[in-house]
Amino acid sequence: MDSNYIRIDMNKNDDITHLEVMSDEHFGDPKQDLGLLLKRQNAILDDPNRYTAFGGDMLNNIMPKDKRWSLDASSLNSLTLEKQAWQDAHEELFKENLKLLNKGKPPKIWYGLDGNHEINDYNVDHHWMVELFEPHGIKYLGSSGFVGVEFFYKNKAIRRYKLAVAHGFGGGSSPLKSLENFMENKIADVYLMGHFHHKATDEQLVFDYDWKTKEYVERKVLLGNTGNFTNSILRGNTSWFERRNKLKPSPPGTITVSFNPYEGDFNWHG
Repeated sequence: MDSNYIRIDMNKNDDITHLEVMSDEHFGDPKQDLGLLLKRQNAILDDPNRYTAFGGDMLNNIMPKDKRWSLDASSLNSLTLEKQAWQDAHEELFKENLKLLNKGKPPKIWYGLDGNHEINDYNVDHHWMVELFEPHGIKYLGSSGFVGVEFFYKNKAIRRYKLAVAHGFGGGSSPLKSLENFMENKIADVYLMGHFHHKATDEQLVFDYDWKTKEYVERKVLLGNTGNFTNSILRGNTSWFERRNKLKPSPPGTITVSFNPYEGDFNWHG
């Protein structure tokens, strides 16, 4: 576990900042929706107030010696080739991230996480993941971590938000239950996970003490499962989902968390 700090200096006091996490990209999976992934990446690059992060499972990493391997599970059959495909697809994003950092501006990519498809491989360890992210200026947090985002206007601090982030835990098809378990020993404003592939969001209230008003307050928190970039079925092949009862496939796509520091609010959509 690690953490990252992001400072954002707003050009206008009513700027809205968006975070759209790219999780579960699964490079090497023949069911990957690369077209949608590149479309969302272009939207992130075209909007100076839209940021992203990598939520784990960037690589599919199901190789022929893996018991999960089948024709619908892997198209590249090489971790090296999957890594190269991931780097090639995000080349423009990585260039923009480094350019912003070199100018002393907030990174386009707020953090990177490992997923079970990476870290469950005994060939992939902490140092391997650092070497995956660090050359592109991405802070690697591990399997989970925290991000503090602080907004300034005319060099005056306006608002702070705490994000607790993880790739995800467990199996099944209940991402919100897993997110609620994730909340048990962490204090944040926004809780984000991937892993389940289902886009899912919830808004809850927690009780807190406000030192400014010297009273207890009801504080909003957001829970979000960030989605995925893979389809469930490979047409014309026997697919994993066909052999699993009750599991419901979900369409590719992401959620977006939007921060409105001037109003002290934050919401989700997508």
